[in-house]
Formats: sequence, structure tokens, C-alpha cells
Amino acid sequence: MRAETDTIGLVNWDWLNQPGVTNLLQINYLLSGKNKQEVVRDWTGNKNYGDLKKETARIVEDFLINLQSKKAEITDQQIQKVLYFGEENANKKAKEVLLKFQKHLGLDFDLKTVGNGRNIN
Repeated sequence: MRAETDTIGLVNWDWLNQPGVTNLLQINYLLSGKNKQEVVRDWTGNKNYGDLKKETARIVEDFLINLQSKKAEITDQQIQKVLYFGEENANKKAKEVLLKFQKHLGLDFDLKTVGNGRNIN
């Protein structure tokens, strides 16, 4: 396992002088469920970069296992439902925006009856 750190030898949240260590701390807090202050408090002053790397790797692994498990639970039917409602919402919003634009330009016509007066829906 490799993660770039530095030669300072102490864990600190310091983007300027310790970007590699700070990156590990950030990954740790973003994926662990802990808040930033907890992670910084737990690790600041620690002399063992190896422990930080191992703990961060474990947290990333747990996160990915959980993500894959959740993904496996999603059914094709659920995906189709989300896509259907997403399309409906997008169409509704697009129509609202188009009507505002038409009114702004002074174009008062219904797109359903453009052309020869035939309904295009």
C-alpha cells in the first residue's frame, strides 16, 4: 500500500506543508462518518504514518463494500421508475421554460398546434 506523505514525521492537517497526510485525513473523515474535528483530534501529533494509511485504506474498503452492496440491491424496475419520473419532470420543466421564453419574445402560440393546426402530441 502506497500513499505519499512527507518527512516531517507527525500527522497534522496542513495542506501547505503536508498535502499527502492532509489528503489521507480528508479521505478518512469524508468516508468514515466522523466529523473533521474528530479525525483531526484523533490523528494530530501521531508519529505513525503507516497506521494512518492502514486505517484510511480500511475505511475506503468498507465504504466501497457498502456501496457495492447497496448497488446490488437496486432493481431494473427501480431504475426504470427513476428514469420515467426524471423524464416527466424534465419535460415539465422544459415546457415551463419554453413558455416563459415564448412570452418574453411575444410568441403566443401553443406548440401542440403549430403547423397546419394539427395536434402534434
